[in-house]
Amino acid sequence: MGVHVATEEPARRNERGFPVDVLASAPMPDPDESAPKEPRGTAESGPLRVLRRVGAAASTSWRGVGILVVCAAAVYTFARVFDAVQPIGTWLSWQLFQVWGYAILLWSACASFGAMVLRRVIRHEAPSALETLALAIPVGLLSFNVAMYAGGAFGLFRPWFGIGLPVVMLAAGIVDLAKLPRRFRDSDPPVCQSSLSKLIRGLATVFGAMAAFVLYLQIMTPDAINFDAAWSHLPIAQDYAREHRIVAFNADYTRCFPHLASIIHTYAFLVPLKPVALRWMLAIHNEYCAVLSTLLGVGALIDRLVGRRVPGGWAVFFLFPGILIYDLGIGGAADHYEALFVGPLAIAMLHAMGSTDARRWVLAGLFAGAALATKVHAVHVVVPVALMLFVAALVKVIRDRKDATFTRNVNRALVIPLGAFAISAFLAIAPHLIRNAAFHGNPVYPFGLGIFKKSHPVVPQADFLFEYLFKDWNWRPHGTPLQNLKDAFLLFFSFSFGPHYSFTKNVPSFGSLFTLSLAFFPFVRGVKPIALGALLMFGSVMVWGLTFQVDRHLQPFVPIAAGVTGAMLVRAWELGAFARVGVVGLVGSQLVFSGDAISYSAEVYGSNKIYKSLELIRSTYDGRAASRFSQFRQTFLEVNAALPKDALVVLHEYRKTLGIDRKIYMDWAGQQGLIDYRPAKTPRDLWAIYHSLGVTHVLWTPYQRPAPSKQEEALFDTFARRYGAHPKRIGEFELFEIPSTPPPAAAPWKALSLGISGYADGIYPIEAMGTFDLLPTPVRKYAAPEVSVDPSSPDLASTLANVDVVFLGRDVPDISRQLSGRFESMGSVGRFTLYVAKPD
Repeated sequence: MGVHVATEEPARRNERGFPVDVLASAPMPDPDESAPKEPRGTAESGPLRVLRRVGAAASTSWRGVGILVVCAAAVYTFARVFDAVQPIGTWLSWQLFQVWGYAILLWSACASFGAMVLRRVIRHEAPSALETLALAIPVGLLSFNVAMYAGGAFGLFRPWFGIGLPVVMLAAGIVDLAKLPRRFRDSDPPVCQSSLSKLIRGLATVFGAMAAFVLYLQIMTPDAINFDAAWSHLPIAQDYAREHRIVAFNADYTRCFPHLASIIHTYAFLVPLKPVALRWMLAIHNEYCAVLSTLLGVGALIDRLVGRRVPGGWAVFFLFPGILIYDLGIGGAADHYEALFVGPLAIAMLHAMGSTDARRWVLAGLFAGAALATKVHAVHVVVPVALMLFVAALVKVIRDRKDATFTRNVNRALVIPLGAFAISAFLAIAPHLIRNAAFHGNPVYPFGLGIFKKSHPVVPQADFLFEYLFKDWNWRPHGTPLQNLKDAFLLFFSFSFGPHYSFTKNVPSFGSLFTLSLAFFPFVRGVKPIALGALLMFGSVMVWGLTFQVDRHLQPFVPIAAGVTGAMLVRAWELGAFARVGVVGLVGSQLVFSGDAISYSAEVYGSNKIYKSLELIRSTYDGRAASRFSQFRQTFLEVNAALPKDALVVLHEYRKTLGIDRKIYMDWAGQQGLIDYRPAKTPRDLWAIYHSLGVTHVLWTPYQRPAPSKQEEALFDTFARRYGAHPKRIGEFELFEIPSTPPPAAAPWKALSLGISGYADGIYPIEAMGTFDLLPTPVRKYAAPEVSVDPSSPDLASTLANVDVVFLGRDVPDISRQLSGRFESMGSVGRFTLYVAKPD
């Protein structure tokens, strides 16, 4: 007895070889099931057929219109009910819609224009839609930066320009951007389709989405802005928008560095948003979008290293928990904008290695230059990338030495590719170099002060002060070159376990999966591309270890580390059950160890950012809609309101200025090259310095920190207390005006130092106490006194009669009674008290 077995019809396939779902491709039934069916075999004239179809469409349409009307009435009714309790016009949603609308406009414009440049200008065809998008966004962002520089050079920083530029960019590339969804839809399915692998991919996606949401709660409000952003990155944008153009920063070296992020922040200050807190929020939301774009780069880098699609691979980024911690997370600074370019730079480097196609080298050069245009610390990554590309080109020259003449081979494989890389990198950073050359006579100002002799402004010994006061001595290597090289090499294997610059009790926060997964190399297969990624990470950490070991500067490396780690985990997963158990245990341990990272810095500087976000969300319910943003940077806004529009303010020994929308000079020694107090010998000399610069006001925080030198402490405190006009206390600040008439003329001051570190007890000309106390010990020199003094001497009274200032340390005999007659106390600063002779 035979058994009949039905044979399955061979599956139909499309032109790419994918199976076609027959049911899915079948025509859809008529949506109006009640429509009469035409009997088979009957003929129907053209007009009748048209009328029947119009009738069927009308039957469907009037029902749809009915549903639309019902829904509209329901929404209106619900809105009326809600409006009676919580007026709709006060909802936070409307303001968030504005912020997100402008953010989406900018990043859509970057994706659109970048896709157009990739396809039509560079003519680079990425192997996948994900990689295309991951490369297009940073290309578009770089293009936006260049266009903003051009607009700022011509004074076009107006609201119409802020909106018009991204609209034009979006329109220019919309055709190329519109092709990406189809490429995503038609992309090849992942190779591994087992149920367990699908589960892991799903869990990774859910984990990544949850981490992204938690991250958003941290950055939702202006309270997310960190110290450096409130001092430098956002105030740069604030100044550009106020002046409607690119301007010089003559009294702050840091603002003269490359600042692509600040150009992006300028967009937030140009578009029409009120109150100003919404501009700050837009700047932070743009940085959040930059991080989301970085996730695309991480996913594309993992795909590139593995050689196939790895859905959900981008979530590996959140296994590096530093993004959730103060000083490493989103706060308005430049690190995450630099990271946005680093992932694509690694991808472009892998494309360029072994290729003589100049277009691939151009792309790598653009990303290298864009990273440098974002932050000078991008040298940590750009240097090893350049070295690896040079070695790859040299190897190709040697390998192909028999294919052509030596000269032709060198030109084709070495000179032309490296030239394309260097020229495109230079063009990417050129707007910044041109800016500095125009404003300061030095394209790399404030670097190279000893080389570019016409750099301006500069003070005496500017290059010395920049080297030893600006560049923080504490975080630089101080051994011999060989010892530093050895330490940097060993640092590669330990940097993720022991932070160097931490606000979180030195808890490991970079994420150590990268370091630990390096041990997989002897066991996994297909590791050549992964090894190149690990080598790039090694070079980056080496350069970091040899220059400036601040952990915040590791954040741009995360896309490389995450890409290598993700690829290594995929390769290990392919080795079977035992390896998978190990991978799950390793990843799980990282999640457990860093699971509370979000709470580490919750109270840094007294700010719990997630609580602030929830408080902002609750503001409508609490009836605080009108004042929901008043809590953010209130003191700075009050200072701003107290200053006239044309004020020129010296900010004394302080940095944060966001919210004070006026022209501001810093006076920190070594941090700027405009103001130098060392020649001053009396308060009248300080008045002359301010008057020559056109300064109208001085803002300071009394006695919060000592001045860099004892000379500056005595002269400034006296000037502020005795001669500052119309002093006003605003929160922690004191604001006073520069008087129209100078202080009385006086002989150069003499100072008595008793128990002051570095200075022997004795009498000094005030200018002899101008040593900067923050100079490193090897180069810090103190003057000897003109006259030595014994604080216990019975002749101290006669000594006091011949001095104008007394610096009294804590560990000397109390002579306050002897000082009380002729001197008045200016207050205690640090470990000493300052006394100044009373006016005659």
